[in-house]
Amino acid sequence: MQKKLFRSAFIVFFAFLVIFITGGQVTVEANEVKEATHSHGVVQGSDALDVREGPGTDYEVVGQLDNDTRVELEGQTSDGWYKIHADDISEDAYVSEEGLEPVDAPDEDEGYVDADTSVNVREGPGSSYAQVESIPQGESIDLLGEVEGWYKIQLEDADGSTYISGDHVTFTEPPEAAELTETERTHGVVQGSDALDVREGPGTDYEVVGQLDDDTRVELEGQTSDGWYKINADDISEDAYVSEEGLEPVDAPDEDEGYVDADTSVNVREGPGSSYAQVDAIPRGESVDIVGEIDDWYLIQWADMDDPAYVSASHITSTDIQEEARAETQAETQDQALTEPDHSHGIVQSSHLNVRSGPGTDYDKIAGLDDYTRVELEGETSDGWYKISGEGLSDEAYVSEDFIVPVDVPSYDEGYVDSDLLNVREGPTTDEARVHQLERNEQVAIVGEIGDWYKLQLDDVEGPTYVNADYISEEETLTSPERSYGIVQSSHLNVRSGPGTDYDKIAGLDDYTRVELEGETSDGWYKISGEGLSGEAYVSGDFIVPVDLPEEDIGYVDANVSLNVREGPSTSYDQVSSIPRGERVDIVGEIDGWYKIQHDDVSGPTYVSASLVSNEEITVPEVKIFIDPGHGGSDSGAAGNGLLEKDVVLDISLHAAEVLEEEYLGVDVMMPRTTDEFIELEDRAAMANDWGADYFVSVHNNSFNGSANGFESYIFNGNVSSTTIEKQEEVHQYIANELDATDRGMKTANFSVLRNTTMPAILLELLFIDNATDAEMLGSAEGRAELGRITAEGIAHAWDIEER
Repeated sequence: MQKKLFRSAFIVFFAFLVIFITGGQVTVEANEVKEATHSHGVVQGSDALDVREGPGTDYEVVGQLDNDTRVELEGQTSDGWYKIHADDISEDAYVSEEGLEPVDAPDEDEGYVDADTSVNVREGPGSSYAQVESIPQGESIDLLGEVEGWYKIQLEDADGSTYISGDHVTFTEPPEAAELTETERTHGVVQGSDALDVREGPGTDYEVVGQLDDDTRVELEGQTSDGWYKINADDISEDAYVSEEGLEPVDAPDEDEGYVDADTSVNVREGPGSSYAQVDAIPRGESVDIVGEIDDWYLIQWADMDDPAYVSASHITSTDIQEEARAETQAETQDQALTEPDHSHGIVQSSHLNVRSGPGTDYDKIAGLDDYTRVELEGETSDGWYKISGEGLSDEAYVSEDFIVPVDVPSYDEGYVDSDLLNVREGPTTDEARVHQLERNEQVAIVGEIGDWYKLQLDDVEGPTYVNADYISEEETLTSPERSYGIVQSSHLNVRSGPGTDYDKIAGLDDYTRVELEGETSDGWYKISGEGLSGEAYVSGDFIVPVDLPEEDIGYVDANVSLNVREGPSTSYDQVSSIPRGERVDIVGEIDGWYKIQHDDVSGPTYVSASLVSNEEITVPEVKIFIDPGHGGSDSGAAGNGLLEKDVVLDISLHAAEVLEEEYLGVDVMMPRTTDEFIELEDRAAMANDWGADYFVSVHNNSFNGSANGFESYIFNGNVSSTTIEKQEEVHQYIANELDATDRGMKTANFSVLRNTTMPAILLELLFIDNATDAEMLGSAEGRAELGRITAEGIAHAWDIEER
């Protein structure tokens, strides 16, 4: 601590000593000024750049420089300041390098763009910098500085730096534009050149800015003394010049097209006068393009003439002489008398037939008709033209009869072949060649009628097609269905007035309705009849199952156990369900030894073998079994190994009842309880008596001291029927054979449920609940299910109940 205080005191003492030696003045050495990289700088990006008397913002401002001002650089400091020399500013003048762009002084302060068309202006001194503008050829430019072959220039309205390449700068002022004099003629026509160059000035040194095709007419704006025209032409720049050697000066004609109006022909000459040599002749009425006029002569373009071509304007008219002649001819033919045609209509026999305004090819085309179009024939001329009418045609419409087949209008436009095989011929007689054959019920388009023949339009046959009308009917011929009846296979089937969805709905049929099939169309519709249907009634074959009429409408399953129901009428179809023996079925149709049936428990296509259906009712004997699970509710019965008798026997009894009802025929099961509830013993017997049970079975578990095991059965120890004894023996013996347990024998006892029941009754003690070995079976779900099954099978065995 003392050392730190001593060091601080020494520093303060030394500082005072320095101040004393220097007389109290402390000075800071100025930044060293080094040579700048360029001789000059240009103010960039500032309308008023501050000039200071030292290199830093702490120094006083002594002046300001405008944007683009060029100053001389005297040096540069290490911390970003230039020392400059500028007029009217103090000797010590500094500016920040951020406001100055270093350059070298150009040789000249003004130059001119020396490029083909223009020079690109860039953001920096190099072609890699972005282009910001372009300056046309010959423009004057102010040069502010030079950097490695690039000039920094002054460009109005430009933000940031602007440079152009020194390769495109010249210090020679371009020549002034040549003086123009007025031309003798207003226009000029390109003559003798397929592509006349248009230049931006009057001379071949100037750049080509466009080209003109031969015979192009342009407006002449003036003429130079050295043989160039300044022109005005579409799509070419404002300054456009062509050499007078490629242009024929003319005046603009009143019309651009004319027609030769001479007795036979007009002479074409090399120049605008009869003294020029004749080069061709143009016939009377020919059309010519007029490109210019010189002293009552037209410069024209006609056919493929390459040389200048002139004709006297006196032999050119604006009236189409040939059109006048055609009009006269048409007027004569228009007055031709029309005769009535043999047939009222005609069919176009051409891929495209021209319709004309009069009866001849000289008349204008006014429309076109496609192949097989039918038109009405109004009349016929003597030279083979029909006057026609039809949709979209004017009052005066004519077609050549060479492409028309005269016909009458048929009674209907579509028909059906009413023959097994019908010949199609090239013409309406049997002498004509056969070109095709049609099968029965094929639909055809009828376009016309000629006597007893129809003219057809067939998509797959070209040329004329005719058939004998006797074998065409308006409606399709029905074929006889394979079976006489049909069954509706739809929740609701529309009945229509004709064979198709376009016809009106006239009725509806429910699922399994049976109708009579009157006939079948080729496209899958049935004509039907039945209750509530009249006249023309049709349904789609997609929702009809054709069948024969069965002998009986009701049958009964006559199978040993049950009858398989299949999706179709054979054993190859999938089984969809089964119907128990004796069940009634409604028979709706028969197909080759199989019945189509209707049954409440089966939906969809339903077929059964007819051999297993009887017309007589099948009686299946019914046995009523009363299964009584012992104890329940507050009465738990025996207990042992964590089990209660009331729970175990209920589960066994439920399994036994399920097996009897689902796997055997004619069994009806009743239980006094199916849940954990208490029922008095007398009430159990009374329930069985009131129900009229055939057999009473009471299910229990035994118990002793844990050492006893096995099962035993009891019947009443009083007077019992022989049936009671017989059934005990059969049930007991079956269980003994199936159950792997000790058989403790058949016994009697005065149990309430055995004493008070009026039908044969048995009480089963199924194993000992307090025996560890027996409890293993009683305590598992599988074991209880097995005991229930064995009990059910023993009962079924004793009573001869059939399995399903």
